Parts: sequence; structure tokens; C-alpha cells
Amino acid sequence: MHRSRPHPQFYFAVQSGASFEIDFEIKDPNDKNLLDGHAEKQGDYVLTANTPGEYSFCFTNDMT
Repeated sequence: MHRSRPHPQFYFAVQSGASFEIDFEIKDPNDKNLLDGHAEKQGDYVLTANTPGEYSFCFTNDMT
């Protein structure tokens, strides 16, 4: 039997601070970078979870 891989989805929209922009990166359980963005105001993404385990979603708005 073929099992379907999960497709995590996420959406973000910066509400305040740092000129309404953030940096972000998404990593798989092996610490491989899957997706990143710089000075983004909003985003809507769907990923395919090819590796079982915990994925990290890191956001920062430490811009000057």
C-alpha cells in the first residue's frame, strides 16, 4: 500500500515592526534548508514532508 506524504501548509502576514518585513527559513529534520525568504511581508506555502520527523520554522524581524 502506498502512503501519501503529508503536505504541511503555512501562512504568515507581518502585523507590525521592522517595516512590516521578516526573514524566515524552513528546515527538515536533517537540518537541510527547504525554503527561506528575506524581507518578506507575507507568504502562503505548501511543502511536501519527504523526511519523517520535526521540521523547524524560524522567523525573525531583527532588521534595522
